[in-house]
Amino acid sequence: LYGTISRSIQRTWPDMEGKLMGPLTVAGFEVDIYGFGMELGSSDLLDGVAVNPSATSVVPYTAYESVHQADVDRIIDTRCAGTRACSVFLPVNQTLCQYARHEREATLCLHARHEREVSSRNALRQLYSERRVGVFLQSRVGREYAAAVVVSPDYHIALAIDGLQLLTASLLRDTVYTTDVNPGGEGGTTNGFYFGAPLALSKILRRYDYLEYIEARLLRTEGKRRSLSYEQVLGHAFTWANVT
Repeated sequence: LYGTISRSIQRTWPDMEGKLMGPLTVAGFEVDIYGFGMELGSSDLLDGVAVNPSATSVVPYTAYESVHQADVDRIIDTRCAGTRACSVFLPVNQTLCQYARHEREATLCLHARHEREVSSRNALRQLYSERRVGVFLQSRVGREYAAAVVVSPDYHIALAIDGLQLLTASLLRDTVYTTDVNPGGEGGTTNGFYFGAPLALSKILRRYDYLEYIEARLLRTEGKRRSLSYEQVLGHAFTWANVT
């Protein structure tokens, strides 16, 4: 589990217990739970709503790490200071608002740009959170597992996981299972639910570390820079890492 776990986990954990933990245990798997939580300050709001930080305790973690969101933002700012790749989620032209024809149009343009900047920051926070899971799976401890299931704590799991599919995935060293429910446009892959061998997963989850390569590849193949969705960045990460 990764991200701002306290936002939804009290509502989603019962489904995760019933659709993930239960079927895997019945199938004979020994299941551990790793969590990376991005914690909010006491006065911070998430999408304008106060979050109960103690909600994360509903999960019986085997291992849990956390970082305050403010510290993550400082890490992101340092990471992004020397590269334009961090603007991959932003529109290419950020100066259009100065050419608005009247005040209302300019105000709407500035509001839309602010919303996109907030969305981009949230995307980078999520990328950092997924990276931390990838770092764990790449570690000596993480590599000892046969397979891992990586899931956003905001997701309601609709169907029980298939233990045989997970076993198959554990044997495929360059393959990650995900879903095509909403591929997010050209070249995109649905984010937030993956399973496979730890090292294959780690390559995908650590795409925060190689945003420059994703952007450079786009420039080489398309001859221009364009803004991408979160799903498109994930899709290009699969291509760059040579993971099926």
